[in-house]
Amino acid sequence: MEIARRLWTADGVTYEGRHYAIRDAYLQPKPDPLPPIMIGGGGEQLTLKVVARQADWWNLAGGTREDYERKLAVLRGYCGEAGRDPDTIRKTWSCEVVAVAPTEAEARARAEASPFYSGRGLIGTPRQVTEQLRGWIDTGVTHFQLRFADFPETAGIERFMADVLPQFA
Repeated sequence: MEIARRLWTADGVTYEGRHYAIRDAYLQPKPDPLPPIMIGGGGEQLTLKVVARQADWWNLAGGTREDYERKLAVLRGYCGEAGRDPDTIRKTWSCEVVAVAPTEAEARARAEASPFYSGRGLIGTPRQVTEQLRGWIDTGVTHFQLRFADFPETAGIERFMADVLPQFA
């Protein structure tokens, strides 16, 4: 990531690292605007350190809000060590399964029918899913990557767009 950023912004870049080395490298044309860098993962020894130093966005896939909050606390610590404001990193979460239905039982059945279901996700009535999303937003998540349980069908995403999204407008 460091090499890419330097090539995007400078000419004659030299870099000597443990795994990579470049000498007097150029990249033309330079991207304008610079693309944001999203780093995904929750490794507490390496990945979150790299996120603190290099990422514009951070994504954690799956897990619970409690998991996310713990990883976020670790990330904040690494940001402190790097002299970076953690609020400059956009927080994202990838949801394994979204299942919205008129009843919680119907939503749960749809989720359980998905090969991606691991016992977690955004599952329930539109009101329940709205509240679940609000919890993630309160945790600091600003962007979501959603996988709908009934994909490639569109009924689930259509219900989400009609009954959940308007709650955030």
